[in-house]
Amino acid sequence: TYNNMALACESLADFSNALKFHEQALSIKRKTLPSQHQEFGTTYNNIGELQRLMGYFSVALQNFEKALNIRLKKYSTSDGPVAIVYNNMGRLYWELGDYALATSYLQKSLDIKLNTNSSNHPWLACTYNNIGDVHQKMGEYTDALSYYQKALEILENAFSENHPEIAVTYTNMGRAHRSLANYSTALSYYRKAIEIQQETLPSSHPSLAICYNNHGHVYQLMGKYQTALEYYQKALGIQEKSLREGHPSLAATYNNLGDVERQLGNTTKALTYYEQSLDIKKNSLPSYHPTLAIAYNNIGVIYQSLNNYSTALEYYQKTVEIQQTTLPSHHPDLAVFYINLGANYQSMKKYDTALEYFEKALEIQKKSLPVSHPDIAVTHTSIATIYVHQGDYRSALKHEQSAVDIARKTFEPDHPNVLIFQRYCTATNAERLQKTNDPKHVSFDPCIRTTRGAKQALFISAAGAAIVIVFSCIIGVILYAYYADCDPYTARYVMDVLSDKKGLPEIFLAYIFSGSLSTISSGLNSLAAVVIEDVYKGTVVMLLTYLVSYLGSILNAALSLFGVLSGLIMGAFFLGFFVPQANKHGGFYGFLASLFLQIWLFLGAQITKKQMKSERLPLSVANCPIPINITNIITTPIKRNPLIDFYSVSYMWYTPIAVGTVLVVGIIVSYLTHPLKPNEVDPKLLIPISDVFCCCLPKRIRDWLRCGVDKVVDSDKKVDNEIELVAPEGYGTLHTTASAQTLATNAIPLDSSDVVIMRTVDGAYDNPVITIKD
Repeated sequence: TYNNMALACESLADFSNALKFHEQALSIKRKTLPSQHQEFGTTYNNIGELQRLMGYFSVALQNFEKALNIRLKKYSTSDGPVAIVYNNMGRLYWELGDYALATSYLQKSLDIKLNTNSSNHPWLACTYNNIGDVHQKMGEYTDALSYYQKALEILENAFSENHPEIAVTYTNMGRAHRSLANYSTALSYYRKAIEIQQETLPSSHPSLAICYNNHGHVYQLMGKYQTALEYYQKALGIQEKSLREGHPSLAATYNNLGDVERQLGNTTKALTYYEQSLDIKKNSLPSYHPTLAIAYNNIGVIYQSLNNYSTALEYYQKTVEIQQTTLPSHHPDLAVFYINLGANYQSMKKYDTALEYFEKALEIQKKSLPVSHPDIAVTHTSIATIYVHQGDYRSALKHEQSAVDIARKTFEPDHPNVLIFQRYCTATNAERLQKTNDPKHVSFDPCIRTTRGAKQALFISAAGAAIVIVFSCIIGVILYAYYADCDPYTARYVMDVLSDKKGLPEIFLAYIFSGSLSTISSGLNSLAAVVIEDVYKGTVVMLLTYLVSYLGSILNAALSLFGVLSGLIMGAFFLGFFVPQANKHGGFYGFLASLFLQIWLFLGAQITKKQMKSERLPLSVANCPIPINITNIITTPIKRNPLIDFYSVSYMWYTPIAVGTVLVVGIIVSYLTHPLKPNEVDPKLLIPISDVFCCCLPKRIRDWLRCGVDKVVDSDKKVDNEIELVAPEGYGTLHTTASAQTLATNAIPLDSSDVVIMRTVDGAYDNPVITIKD
């Protein structure tokens, strides 16, 4: 009767009362039956299974071992009652994370059941489900699905369509499809399971909480975080009512809540949930249980997001130590932990180490996951990020495009992950274009991928440039020698001297056009990368071409601008260095006046360039062929602009004009606005004119120019400040005042903390305190 009541309470998820009834039944049996009676084996097995459900794994294992020892005394290792205990022990080792032992016991149970029962017995379905769970935990999702499918076929033949065991199998199949990223299929199985459980189980049954957790997990992976949060909270409400405090299932729900809160940006809440989960797991699981690794990993993620990389690294290392011990080398969870480690090293700017971990993760995922699994897309994105930091944009775009392709196959078009991958791919491409918009850079980028290669290319190009310059100089010397006595405006050596060589002038022209077209082609290719670049840069190029046509020589225009700008800066520095009386007003207005003058001169020179008459130096034409040329000169008087002579000043005079303007205007304005007194100016800020040029000047002018000023304060100059030495408590009654000059003369040393180290009469050291008084 007690056994039956215990089973009834267990079906209602009233595990505490069920355990009490089992213990009462065990107490009666101990009084009425021999110690090795087979009824003890049944009771110990039932108590162990109940304790497993309650999370008391160590005592559950002891009761299973007692049950097995009793049954082995009556039955052989190939009998059904022994198979039941093997199955329960395998399930317990699965809970403990020892998948090797779990597989061993479950396989023993399956072999016995296959030999003693028909191939469609319900007991087989239970073992198939358990073996599938082991494969699921080991990351072998396809094998897990095959075992779940066998279990489902047996249960559908043996029970009605709404039997609770069928709901359990639907849940398992949904979990496998979720791991394979078949989210819609997973949800369909979860819905079937919850429909059955809502009909057959009480509203507070723990199995319902498991189903709600599974629903929430799928919605979380689909990017619907608020929906996922609602399901997790439903699961937590059921578990808090039906499970004891500190049950391992609570740890799983806390972990799920932490995940979704983290994705919603609630870092503090997420860390609280993760720590609650870790505390429960530490108290109820072995120190190397795989789910402990998950807890350590998640806390590491939080610390990494808070930029506490050293603490995050400690948690990640704990995670990897556990997983390398308990999981196979190709398990997908191990890849996740490698990714987190890599991300942490990336945050620490250790990109090479980060890339190693990301590539390890990708290798594992390609072996253990479907080719379109979203985790592979995430890893591709992580690798792309590293390549961007290393400047290898071509490789980065390759990986990022792979991530986008996978996301489009796996998710809905509006899923956050699809949008994130697309934006990142666009950003990477934009950065690559920004870095490589120079056609030469685009051409050489695929060839030069390392710093060493870039240096080698630079040295080779420098040597090549030197050779080109040398040959150009030689050609110039040859042309100069040939045209020494005939110096027309444009030397035509190829046409004059080599025109009789068939094909040579044509080849020369081909080279010119080839070079021009190559430059134009590369420029157009770079502009055609983006449409806006075509419009924008094309317009700018045309405008610049129009402006350059009015500037004459490019060298002339560039040097003119350089003279304008450098002259202004040089004038300001000269005013400050050589004129001690100059004040801030003089410096400002001198700079401003010079700037306006330079702009006026520069623009006037460009505007009136066509009105200027360019007189060239006489040319020697002694040995030139004598052409017949009749020229009639007709002069037309042109009204001359009086400022043309001013505008025709050479650009090489722009800098002296700018410097002189700053100095003259600066000195005048300084004298009109209360000039500084020369003695008040720190001599370190002045560059006095050399005494060689000052020796013949009157004393008044020498003083005005600060000639001969010393940069170091005269050591004989009296310092009025006094230093008071006061001994601290416990060091006698020393109290003296000395001038700074006296202290300096006696060479009392000062250390970095402004404490004088003095020796007293008895040879001990004392530390008086220094105070400075005006």
